[in-house]
Amino acid sequence: MAAEQDSAAPNEERHPIGDTPQRPDTSMKLQRHLLTFTTLAMLTGLPIGSQAQSAVDIQQDDSAPLALVYRGPAGCEGCSEAVAEVLKTSKYHFRIQYVGPNEKLKITEDNLAKAALYAQPGGGDDEVSASYSIGNASLVAVQNYVRNGGHYLGVCMGAYLAGDVGFGLVNAKVYSEVDRPDSLVHNSADTVTPVIWRGKKRWMYFQDGAALPADPQGSSPLVLARYPNNDIAAAIYNFGEGTVGLVGPHPEADQEWYKREDLENPDGVNQDLAYDLISATMRKNGTDLFNPANSN
Repeated sequence: MAAEQDSAAPNEERHPIGDTPQRPDTSMKLQRHLLTFTTLAMLTGLPIGSQAQSAVDIQQDDSAPLALVYRGPAGCEGCSEAVAEVLKTSKYHFRIQYVGPNEKLKITEDNLAKAALYAQPGGGDDEVSASYSIGNASLVAVQNYVRNGGHYLGVCMGAYLAGDVGFGLVNAKVYSEVDRPDSLVHNSADTVTPVIWRGKKRWMYFQDGAALPADPQGSSPLVLARYPNNDIAAAIYNFGEGTVGLVGPHPEADQEWYKREDLENPDGVNQDLAYDLISATMRKNGTDLFNPANSN
């Protein structure tokens, strides 16, 4: 169980779920450092367009659990595909379908009812704009899905959007780790930062990641990782009958991410922390929902 952390920032005006937030004047800044989907399509010979399949869509096992991965204006280039890849290569071997305003599948309660997990990947730096682009009906659909037993995976912007500005899955505002008290990160540039993950020092790709809330309305999370200043970097929350797995840094980052920003991970580049987060998100009361034999 997590110890409480200090309040991350002063109160700000919120847009509670159920109300459509007003579109701000500032546009969302998207990360440009990742391999774009268009480039991936060109390299693999796949058709280019909003409905084009990426490599992760091909040759999937129809018996595997379904993960719906958001792809659209609230995400950043390549982020949806990176999250999809670690989901597909995890022990669950998820089938992947992309959902979003420009995808064939939309974020609706009917579509979510077929899924074992909904994933919200990284995005820009403005969660109000991101929330607006997702739309109130989709925000409510995801909230109801998790409340009724679904599973939410939020990475970076996906963690911010789990808070009260977005899906409302943790009853708290989610703030940036940048310039928090004793934080090692002082700007939004891409970098590598240490965390303590399950008691062991690890290094992770970081770009304006979240400091997660310690005790939203009395529901203490299962903490997987902390930053060196003791802020929470990754945690599992309960919401209704469902679970919410959040992480501020990018455990899904592959070698291409580091190469493009000329960064080096002292641990080497692998996705084992992403797999741990996914497994923890798919548990309920210690039971692994799709691999009961592996339950603790």
